[in-house]
Amino acid sequence: MTSSAAPIGLWLPALLLGLLVAAVLSGGLVWLLIRLTRGMAEAGTGFFAALARHDAGAARAFLSDAFLAATDAAALHDWQVRHGLIEVRGTTWFGRKRMTGRGLLHGQVHTTHGRAVAMRVGLVKQDGGWKIYSLHAVGGPLGAFLTPGWQRHPGATP
Repeated sequence: MTSSAAPIGLWLPALLLGLLVAAVLSGGLVWLLIRLTRGMAEAGTGFFAALARHDAGAARAFLSDAFLAATDAAALHDWQVRHGLIEVRGTTWFGRKRMTGRGLLHGQVHTTHGRAVAMRVGLVKQDGGWKIYSLHAVGGPLGAFLTPGWQRHPGATP
């Protein structure tokens, strides 16, 4: 009479080794993806942290040249007020997407009043770092998008 334990003794260590290798590779892939998109999250977090400090100059440092060329400080402040983002407490990023020279963050901006504003932040690679190209308060009122030139009147040239 033969025991069926012998075949298990042969494939069980191989299965465990395979699971260990898969776990290590998956962990390495997650680490790599986070590392590759870290600069995008830092740009988004830094921008909203500057807004929290009421430091418009520092906040504008996170904006792309195209955004700065088409959006003045008053328009940015108006957008911030309309979305209740005057008293920012922090950010949480749930999703990151990176394409060649562009990126997208999905997350929430938390206010000191306990409100969470869903946010989508478009970024571009500029001068070796990530800069904000567009801001979209998801589910917000009309005019939630803030992209270069959004406040221009009809007939204006970019």
